[in-house]
Amino acid sequence: ATRQIAESEIQGSGDGSSNAEITSNTGFTMVFTVSGTGGLNVSFQADPYLRSVISALNFLNGNAQSNINTSFSLTNGSGAQVTWTPNGTQGNDCTVDAALAGVTCVETNDGEDLNRNLSTSSNNTDFNYSLGAGFSNFGISIAGLTDGTWTLAFNAVTSNSVRAQVPEPGMLSLLGIGLMGLGYSRRRKVS
Repeated sequence: ATRQIAESEIQGSGDGSSNAEITSNTGFTMVFTVSGTGGLNVSFQADPYLRSVISALNFLNGNAQSNINTSFSLTNGSGAQVTWTPNGTQGNDCTVDAALAGVTCVETNDGEDLNRNLSTSSNNTDFNYSLGAGFSNFGISIAGLTDGTWTLAFNAVTSNSVRAQVPEPGMLSLLGIGLMGLGYSRRRKVS
């Protein structure tokens, strides 16, 4: 079980960012004596939630962005791979390198998109991504693996960044004085 959170907030002008990364590499050797082939099933549950918000009193410009990227790879000793990036479609989102003749990968569950980007650059916006139904199931079934050493790698990255520019109090005062001066000079010309 893993929990991954990345959160940042800024109150005035500036930049804020955060990043959380969970990486797990598991190396193992598969030795098959029956028919010289074997298989691997991977299954897990996840509940992704992304949110990008801009809500500032004196907002000039900026942006907020949240990202989640998740991938699995099963690599043999020569570097050929089976890869999977769950994207919330109940199709077959795993790919098998052509060098792995006879290896198949079938997606058994893909409940939500675990590879998503969410961003906004407008004030008073609040975007989020979540199915809100709790944990979703994910899984793949790989068949036709031959004798040899295989490495299963899992990588998940959650990140966000916030950038905002707000007027400084001194700039607002100068702007106000400038506007008053324009109004005064315009009144003098009319008189």
